[in-house]
Amino acid sequence: MHIEGTANKQQMVCRCCGMYRYSVEKATPPLQHRMWALEYHCAACKPQQTGRFFKGPGVDDLTRFEQARRLLAELPDLLLPDNEIPAGDETDRLHRWGYRRYRDMFNERQLVGLDLLLRRIQDVSERAVRHMLLTVFSDFLRYQNMLRRYDMYALKCQDISACTGSRSDSSNAITIYWASRGWG
Repeated sequence: MHIEGTANKQQMVCRCCGMYRYSVEKATPPLQHRMWALEYHCAACKPQQTGRFFKGPGVDDLTRFEQARRLLAELPDLLLPDNEIPAGDETDRLHRWGYRRYRDMFNERQLVGLDLLLRRIQDVSERAVRHMLLTVFSDFLRYQNMLRRYDMYALKCQDISACTGSRSDSSNAITIYWASRGWG
């Protein structure tokens, strides 16, 4: 993937004039993300090919994403926290990147999926099973966010720690929030 412009030592190069214009430090909203590739498996499509397939998003993919956006707007009480991200060694980096609230770290489709999954976990009556599922959910947060990166060598997404350098701060803080609501 090619992105125009560069950043160096917290300074970004303007795409129009090539001059250093502003500091990455001063970014206010998080950078906008867009869906640009999908990984999938389809033994029926090309039986002779093994491994993974990649494609750009089609109309159906973008439509499903837009449906998730509308569904998110209709959810009466989203279970995901809207708390501000507190200052800390690793969370300060999130602030520099423009992330102010935990929800900012997820796109609309991720928020809907995580909310649905958490609602299902909440419905589990057996406490020990619910705790196990919440543990898996906590780990799931590390991969279902806008901060993970794709490892071209391993052909898989890396968790949030690949960007923030910390396994605990962000995903554990979100999990602690949910546990504090009595779901543990």
